[in-house]
Amino acid sequence: MHDTLSDVVTDDAPATDPSVVATPAARVNPPATAPLARGQRPDPWRLHVLGPVELSYDGRPVEVAGIARTLLALLARTPGQEVDTASIVANIWGTDVPDDAENTIASNVSRLRKALTAVAPDVNPTSVVVTMPAGYILHIGAANVDAESFERLLADGRRALSIGQPALALERLDAALALWRGTAYEDFGDQVFTRLESERLEDLRLAAVESRIEAILGLSSPGVPPTLLDEVHDLCQEYWHRERLWGLLMTMLYRLGRRSEALAVFRAAEERLADGMTIRPSAALKAVERSVLANNQALLGVPVPHFAVPDAVSSTVPACVGRDEEIAWLMAGLDLAATRRAQARLVVGSPGIGKTRLLTEIAQRAAERGVVVRYARADHGLADVLRLAPDLLNLILIDDLDLASHDDLVRVADFIRANRDEPVLTLLGCRDIVRVGELSGLPKVVLSALGDAGIGEIVRLYAPNTSTPTAVSAMINTGGVPGRVHRAASRGPW
Repeated sequence: MHDTLSDVVTDDAPATDPSVVATPAARVNPPATAPLARGQRPDPWRLHVLGPVELSYDGRPVEVAGIARTLLALLARTPGQEVDTASIVANIWGTDVPDDAENTIASNVSRLRKALTAVAPDVNPTSVVVTMPAGYILHIGAANVDAESFERLLADGRRALSIGQPALALERLDAALALWRGTAYEDFGDQVFTRLESERLEDLRLAAVESRIEAILGLSSPGVPPTLLDEVHDLCQEYWHRERLWGLLMTMLYRLGRRSEALAVFRAAEERLADGMTIRPSAALKAVERSVLANNQALLGVPVPHFAVPDAVSSTVPACVGRDEEIAWLMAGLDLAATRRAQARLVVGSPGIGKTRLLTEIAQRAAERGVVVRYARADHGLADVLRLAPDLLNLILIDDLDLASHDDLVRVADFIRANRDEPVLTLLGCRDIVRVGELSGLPKVVLSALGDAGIGEIVRLYAPNTSTPTAVSAMINTGGVPGRVHRAASRGPW
């Protein structure tokens, strides 16, 4: 049985994920992320391990010391997973285990729970530090753990970078690195049980730094920002074992016309790696050296392209006004397609409500940031539109979907399913969702009449000095339908 299309395109990012833009109000359904129920507060628990270990509730840190604090750190390594008592005992005492070790652990669990109650008196502490048959679980959602959020944002940034979206990649990578407050598990650095995890996270932090540099170079191609060279030079001295950093430094020097210095950097890297790790440069670093020697212009990078939009969605007249929330929601879908997985949305509206103009606005904004845009009207056939440009972010626009044949509706649904992991946002415009089959189950925005502010904004395109009350009064017979407002406002006089 097929997955429902809503399951295929709805991202699993939690509502508290800082990398996901919130959706507009009720006329968008369902939202890109799960909303909170009315009156429900966001989960106020936060677990920080990218620095000193800290568990807090609504900004108030849990104060705990001694074995209870070590217990918190042990549980914090794998939040949401059971840590057995035997492992806790071994990590706290090693081979010198006291006779009453398990009782000591139990009493410190009670001490930890008491500390939880001090900051969250209305929360049952046994629901946070949960007793299991063989041990304990620290029950904190992944979205509320800084290390989990960091890894998700890093993955988002890497994916965006791989499909030619360096600005989005930089945004995500900056957000990821901003979560760090020091060394991971900083106050437990001498403990064996945190050492491997701390080293793993530090390796990912440096990978994020390197990807961030690549994103900046992608945005500045074929140049180099003035301060970046010194920054990367210093990073190479501190983290000399990171060959990717050496390669980035060579690339920047080449871009600046300092080819001989780039080759000298390779020799310095070769020497440091041999002395410090008794290894030779990797194939990747040697490839950068060969590119410098060959004057390979690929080192200059490729500026972010501004693709042309199809003629049918190239017009900027009339202006798209009063749709800021809808635009934000649809562009957030494009970001999700770039960083997570394919997305699909319905844009539903009656004639004159601005459905096609909204699709046009999204197409133009997308093309300016290097997105490949394809457009078709469903009644003209879909043979050319349902295809993807590889290694790039794609936007597929299909208007008048309710005029499509049954076979084409099936074709669109199959396309969405087949490309669920690809970087593509499919936007489908229609008037009547009853006539689009299972595609009606996609997340949708239903365009309604403009409010007073939107009406006033349109009228001022034709009569700049018109006040909003005057504009609304003059447009009373338009019903707030953008097409009608434009026609009436263009006639004047004012």
